[in-house]
Amino acid sequence: MMASDAGSIRVFLGLGAVRVRPRMYIGDTEDGTGLHNMVLATVSYALRERSGRCAGCIRVCLDADGSCTVSDDGPGLSGEPGSGGEISELEAAMTRLDPKDLAGGVEQTGLCVVNALSYWLQIESRIGGTSFDLAFRHGVQLSPLGIRAITDDHCGTTISFQPSADTFPERSFNGARLKADLEALSLRSGARIELKDARGNPAT
Repeated sequence: MMASDAGSIRVFLGLGAVRVRPRMYIGDTEDGTGLHNMVLATVSYALRERSGRCAGCIRVCLDADGSCTVSDDGPGLSGEPGSGGEISELEAAMTRLDPKDLAGGVEQTGLCVVNALSYWLQIESRIGGTSFDLAFRHGVQLSPLGIRAITDDHCGTTISFQPSADTFPERSFNGARLKADLEALSLRSGARIELKDARGNPAT
């Protein structure tokens, strides 16, 4: 059952603009452009420099249930609240729009846009022995931030999302199209980007 507290309502209203006019943020929602840009935006976020370090290896999996999972070895997103009591870096990335989400094309589109246009989204971020995780439906946080200790000190973020039928009439990813786009991103960034198609179809 979706959370219905005041915090969740404010998040929904903040991302509501994305759901009303998704093409402004993610591209055409009917010809496949916006659908595939959901993946590219998630990968591009991992490639952006954060704290002087971006992901060097990114793995993209087209899951058997039609969702997509993107995992990286970047610095991770902290779930710790800010010094002034502000929401955490992780929560802000998933729920707050930034002016550059409109200004820089798909490579600047924020994770909050992907979140708003997903039927469901799950994110886990690992930083130095701690795992932070959140779950959303249509941009609404479903439960409090999960925090747990893990046995390794590896950093990175894993995001799984299912594009929403409310936004995308066709929700089947084209493996060949994504492979070409991801190869271009890899060449430009110098990062290794791997694509796996777990739907029983080749990714070529």
